[in-house]
Amino acid sequence: MLETFSRTQPVESRVEICTFKTVNPAAFPDPGLYTHDRAFIWPGYNQSEEVLETDNTSPNSVWKDCQHYRVSSQSSSAMGSSKIISSLLYGGDPNSLCEGLTSDPYAFYEGVYGPAGKCNNALPALYAVQPDGKFIPPPAKLDELNNRALSVMLPLIRSDLSLINSIYELKDFVSLKHHVRGSVQEVRKASVWLLNAMRGSGSLSRPLSALVRLVAGNYLQYKFNFAPLVSDIRAIYKALKTCERRINDLIARTGRPQSKHFAFVWNELGDVEPQDLTVSAWDHYPNVPVTLKFSRVVVNVPTTFHAQIQYNFNYTAYQVEHARLLGLLDILGVNLNPRIIWNAIPWSFVVDWVLGVNRFLDQFAIANMKPQINIHRYLWSVKRERRIYVSRRSSWTDLLNPSIDTTVVPLPVITETAYRRSVGVPQASSIISSGINSQEFTLGSALILSRRRKVRHR
Repeated sequence: MLETFSRTQPVESRVEICTFKTVNPAAFPDPGLYTHDRAFIWPGYNQSEEVLETDNTSPNSVWKDCQHYRVSSQSSSAMGSSKIISSLLYGGDPNSLCEGLTSDPYAFYEGVYGPAGKCNNALPALYAVQPDGKFIPPPAKLDELNNRALSVMLPLIRSDLSLINSIYELKDFVSLKHHVRGSVQEVRKASVWLLNAMRGSGSLSRPLSALVRLVAGNYLQYKFNFAPLVSDIRAIYKALKTCERRINDLIARTGRPQSKHFAFVWNELGDVEPQDLTVSAWDHYPNVPVTLKFSRVVVNVPTTFHAQIQYNFNYTAYQVEHARLLGLLDILGVNLNPRIIWNAIPWSFVVDWVLGVNRFLDQFAIANMKPQINIHRYLWSVKRERRIYVSRRSSWTDLLNPSIDTTVVPLPVITETAYRRSVGVPQASSIISSGINSQEFTLGSALILSRRRKVRHR
């Protein structure tokens, strides 16, 4: 049963006593007025917030939905101090300014980027309650990601080459004999023409044009006759060498639960432009003529999408009995595949350069050793993380020191993370779009229903 847990680490509102010293002692006739103390009350905030939805009652072997959100800021003890100015003395005379220091990380913050400890206003929400009650938003293109994961994870026996097309194309190799014979004759003719040209009884243009035709013809023969044949021979040798090991491994794993994983990382949250905001302390704290400039920089960690599927596969008794032969035929591409016919059409490779017909036809192939796949369960998860950097710089203006700026003081670095895992069975449409037809798989839900005990009516 899913339960929701939450916890916070609050920082209570606090009082800070700041000691101020006069900037211009000559303006004060009484030395006792050189310094004074002033109390500031800074509002409270949460240093960390965490929400978790999980199932702690089911065994660990059971896949369970889960959600986790956390936002936290580092300890304020590492932060520096920043100057503040007060003009309390002599009725707030701007010529009698006093200088003090504050060490509070959120002094004069006033929520310019949202609540202190979060500072995540106007950023993509990592925590947002959804219509289904979940609080971690799923990826915008969830269906596309699931389809992509299934197309990678589901087991398919792929052809290393098409043997039928290789045999059909051997007819073109016969032309190599005629080409060699013609090349020898062309070389002889070119030699005679070249000797005549050297003796002054002929032109060089004729033997040179013959050599150009000869080189071009040899290149075409190599590219479309000799090189493909060598590639096919090497592929056949590799298939024969690895076939038995691959088939034995598949047969040994028949019926056993299998797991496949898929991961995809991308910049989901996008780039965030640095943002500067200005606050006047005088609006909230009388006689504090300080202008505070806050700057925010957001660094998004790339989002990670993960998927896992658990399944098993089974072969028929005929497939197990003739596994070596059927597996070898599949590895060599001797099966019912419309791609074979397409490749036998002259100049079809030119169309493939643009339209990719081969990839389209591959999905209709019927392998000899294609197993029946039963999907037990499937899950997807998404993990997001970002870090928020906010800094503060205070400045003021008086008659003696116009536009005095202090150093930049960093506020606590904020880390925000979100994780969601969802368990279920993929939709049949997603499985079919990944390259497996409806006759090649069964879903775990159907298997469970078929094994339910029948209720006997008395």
